[in-house]
Amino acid sequence: MNFRNIKVKQLKTIHEILTMDLPRYDKDVQILSYLTGKTTDEIDNWKFYKSNFYRDKIAFLYGETDGFRVKKYIFVKGRFYKLLTDIEYFSASRLLSLKAHLQNGGADVNLAKLASQCYKPVGYHGDIYEHGNYTECRADVIKQMEVAFEDARISQIAGGVFFYSVISKRLNDLMLVRMMEAEGAMMEISQQARSLQNIGVGYT
Repeated sequence: MNFRNIKVKQLKTIHEILTMDLPRYDKDVQILSYLTGKTTDEIDNWKFYKSNFYRDKIAFLYGETDGFRVKKYIFVKGRFYKLLTDIEYFSASRLLSLKAHLQNGGADVNLAKLASQCYKPVGYHGDIYEHGNYTECRADVIKQMEVAFEDARISQIAGGVFFYSVISKRLNDLMLVRMMEAEGAMMEISQQARSLQNIGVGYT
C-alpha cells in the first residue's frame, strides 16, 4: 500500500487514533491496522524490520517529516483546481471561513473544508470559474468541492492547506483589515440611509 495515497476522508479515524492516550507504538499499530485491513495482532507479530519499515511510512501523519509539496494545480474527481496563493485579495468571507476551520479542529479534521477555500475550479480553457481568481464561489459549489476533496489524496491538497496554516498570523492581520473595511462601509451606508430619511426619501 502506498501510504501517500491516504484519502482525506480517512483522516477523521486517523486523528481519533492519534489523539488517544496511548504509546506511539500502539498508535502506529492501530493506524496500520485501519489502513491495511489487518488485525492489530497480525501487525504486532510483524518482523522488527517490517514493522519499522511501515511505521516509518506513516511518520508524516505526526507532522515529523518535511510534509507535502504545495501543488498549484490538482486534479480531483474529474476536475482541475487551482490554488489561490495571494491572500492579499481574499475576501473577508473567505478569510473568516479559513480562520474558523483552522481554529475548530484545523487540518486534522477540516482538511476538505480548508481545501475548498484554498482552491477554485478551473475551466477547460484554463479560466478560473466564477469570473476571476478571488471572487467567491457559490455556496453549492463550495459544498461540492468539500465532498470531492474528501476523496482526494492527502498528498494532493495537504501542501496547499498547510501553506495557509503556516501563514495563519498573516490571515489574522488581514482579517482585522477586512473587518475594519467592512465596518467602515456599513457606517457609510447607514449615514447615507439617515441622510435619505432626513430629506424625506422613503423605502418601499
